[in-house]
This record gives sequence, structure tokens and C-alpha cells, in this order.
Amino acid sequence: MRDSDPETHFRYFRMDKQAFDLLLSKVKHHLESSPNHRYKITSGERSAVTLKILATGDSHSTVAASFRLGRSTVNKIVHRTTRAIWDCLNEEYVPAPTPEMWERNAREFGEIWQFPNCIGAIDGKHVTITTPDNQGSQYYNYKGHHSVVLMAIVDARYRFSAIDVGGYGRQSNGGTFGAWKMKDDLEKSALGIPEPKVLSNSDMSLPHVFVADAAFPLKENIMCPYPGENLSKEKRIFNYRLSRARRIVKNAFGILAMRWRIFLRCIEYQPDKVDHIILACVALHNFLCTFTTATRQYAPQHNMETDNQNGAWRGDPSVDKLLNAKDPPVRTRKPPRKAAETARDNFRDYFSSNGSVPWQEKMVYGKKIIVSESNSSDDADADDIRAWYNGHN
Repeated sequence: MRDSDPETHFRYFRMDKQAFDLLLSKVKHHLESSPNHRYKITSGERSAVTLKILATGDSHSTVAASFRLGRSTVNKIVHRTTRAIWDCLNEEYVPAPTPEMWERNAREFGEIWQFPNCIGAIDGKHVTITTPDNQGSQYYNYKGHHSVVLMAIVDARYRFSAIDVGGYGRQSNGGTFGAWKMKDDLEKSALGIPEPKVLSNSDMSLPHVFVADAAFPLKENIMCPYPGENLSKEKRIFNYRLSRARRIVKNAFGILAMRWRIFLRCIEYQPDKVDHIILACVALHNFLCTFTTATRQYAPQHNMETDNQNGAWRGDPSVDKLLNAKDPPVRTRKPPRKAAETARDNFRDYFSSNGSVPWQEKMVYGKKIIVSESNSSDDADADDIRAWYNGHN
């Protein structure tokens, strides 16, 4: 299969043989069987079993039969291998945030998505699980099933900058964010976020911010859309520019679910083991978005949702349903602090003056932009996609 059928190899493992070999070189020492084990299962076989389950979403019984292994053996292999994948990849591909990382994120969001001082897009997604032992009500969500929540900050190139796994399914995205340690660090200024910076072509100094939807609270470092329908032109433009930067996180979740289809079914593990599966998939996602020869196959440009085209993941009803499930109505919360409102208003003013882009009014007022091969300034989405791929040439 490795040499004779590369398409099947990709379908089973979501990577080409070069990426598989590199991954194996990183994890094999964590997966080798004891020399006294009666039936030796190689690290390559363990990796193949685990990747096939993560990639296809096939049941353990199905994969066990195809590899001629017992179901309980496959369960143990998956648990051990997902832990090894995270342990071996996280420091390199999902490292703890640093001031340098935030600076890089801000630079790339400004260059690629024209949202200066943005250091990440935040969102959360429910991952369906089987009923947990003795604590089902904590994980029972408003959709009528049990789940854990993956909270994530995504950079301008669809990679996960920071994640939190294991939030109770009964919480909304905003509620999960409220219980997220990173939220406490944000409020205590412990994340190493850079100081406010003067925007280009302006004397306006604005904070570095995350972009989020209305489920999240407006804060000085978290920008959310203006609520309501009869908004001014300037507020509508701000909401468009915010949405344009924020869809990066939706695209990242779309790629993650389309490539690792275990997210599209009920995961039949207890929450602590589900956490390891999610962590492994996130690490693999970043690994494959970084490993140059694998990126074009793992995340081709037609997968990306832009102003003018839906992401390829929308053509998969299961992925589209997962990503477009609505959060419950946002509960009334305390009014945002004046500093948060001022920061949002300043971004609003900048986007309608020195920070405007040629196509924004066309998008706000519903005029279709024609995407061509030219370098026209109206070619907004072609620029978006080209910019992302230019980083991998």
C-alpha cells in the first residue's frame, strides 16, 4: 500500500509515507513491545491501527478484524498510542504559548487576514462520547447527548496555538471559556500577550486581541461582533472584518473533523481516554500542517472556506452538521468594561478609515466578488488562499 496505492494510504492514515515514517521515528520508542511479550506488535503496526481508527472512524471491531487482533488489544493500542503521539509531538507542534508566538500570530493575521493585532481565533466544539460512568449529567449537553468540549485558539494558518480539552458538555462555549485556565491567565496578564501596538498608517494604539463570536464575553483582549440588526455601516464593516478573521477557527475544526473522522461518531471511551484521542488528533493536525510535503494533501486550498466559496468540509453532511450546531442562547451577562467597548470602537473606526480594504463594502452590502487569477485588489479570497500556500512553497 505504501508504494503501490498512495491514495489508500492517505485515506487510512491521512498522511503520505514520508510523513508516516517521520511520525513513527518520533513515537516508536514509546510503543515498542516488551521483549517478553508473547505476540510482538511492532510500533509501526500500533501506529497504523491507531491512525486508521482516528482517520476513518471505523469501529474497534472492524479494525481489529482487518489487523487480525483482538478488540481488547486494539483498545489498549489506541489508548497507549494516542498518549504517545501527544507526548512526542506536543512540545514541537503544540508548544505552550510564548510572547514570540503571539507576535508571529499577530503579524500573520495582519498580513493574511488584514486584522492587525489579532493573535488568534477562539471557538469550541462538542465531541460526542458514550455515557460516562457515575457522572453522566455533567457531560449531558443541550443537544441531547453526552460530550466533552474542545476549546481552541487557532493561528492564521489553521494551526492550533492553544487548546483545552475535557470541558463538560453541559456548558456552552462561553461557559467553557469561563472555566478555562487560560481565561484566568488572560485576566491576570499571565499569557505573555504583547503590549498594545500602534496600527499601520495610524497613530492609534490598540491591544492585541483574540477574535470570537457572540457566545464569548467582550473583553479588552477579546473582540466580539456588535449585536443587533440595524447597525451602522461602520459596525457592519467591523463585524465583517471580525467574521473574516474568525472563520479561521471554523476552517481548522472543519479540516480536523474531515480528516479525523472519529469526531463524527460517538467515541466509546471514558472522558479521560477521549481527552487523549482529541489531543493526539490536534497534535497530528499541527504536525501535518507544518510538515511541508504533507500539507497540500492534508489541507488543500479547496478545503478552506472563504468569502466566495464554502469549504470542502461543507460538502460532507456529517462535518457540516457538527460544525454548524448552534450554542444555546447566551445568558444575560454583566456589561463589558468600558475599556473593552473602547477597544472595539477603535478597531471599528480603523477598519473604516486607514485600515479599510477595497472589497469590504462589497461584502457587507452583498455584491459578489469575482475571484480571478489576476492580482486585483478585489480578489480578496484568492489573496487569502495564495498567502496561506505561499508560506509552504
